[in-house]
Amino acid sequence: ITQSNVGSTNVAGITQMGNSNTATVSQRFGANNNTATIGQSGTANTGTITQESGSQTNVAGITQTGNSNRATSGQNTVSSDNVMAITQGGNSNTATASQTEYSSDNETTIMQ
Repeated sequence: ITQSNVGSTNVAGITQMGNSNTATVSQRFGANNNTATIGQSGTANTGTITQESGSQTNVAGITQTGNSNRATSGQNTVSSDNVMAITQGGNSNTATASQTEYSSDNETTIMQ
């Protein structure tokens, strides 16, 4: 799911149950006041959310239950005031968060 080019006040949600699923949400290029969520239950799932390129005041969350899940978030390239939460339950989970390139006042919380 991509929310971009001055898109605002949108809601995107992905729910996946089962094995070997991949979900990606991107909020970029002036996307403001959007909400994005990824919920995955099962093993070997991957969830990625990016908030970048002038995006502001977005809220995003990845929730994964089960083993061998991977979550990645990026708040990059002049993004500000975005909130990201990653919650993982089970064993062998990996979470990666980046906040780079003139980004400010972004918040990422990781709970494992």
